[in-house]
Amino acid sequence: MELIKEIKYFIQRGKRGYSDRDVWSVDCYLATIIPPMLRDVAKYSIGHPASLKNFDEWKEILHRIADGFEKYAEDEIEMALENKKEWNKIKREFIKWFGAYWT
Repeated sequence: MELIKEIKYFIQRGKRGYSDRDVWSVDCYLATIIPPMLRDVAKYSIGHPASLKNFDEWKEILHRIADGFEKYAEDEIEMALENKKEWNKIKREFIKWFGAYWT
């Protein structure tokens, strides 16, 4: 029965980009897919936002945000509640650079 569900979720992700299981906990799902995506931006990007000094600064920002989302994914709600100041800083930074996540 579990294999059938996994196949169903796989097909749903292919068709619409997410599955019913992902919707169950959108925050946790996004916290697991954002870090590898941002790390790929850092790895494959050929530029950086003009407001930054250099590419290394941009890579540091991307990795810092990725690290924050990984912590959230590991600790889930506890991380957000116990380290509210740290988590709010990550969220603000993620939003600040939202339009610059391209390679």
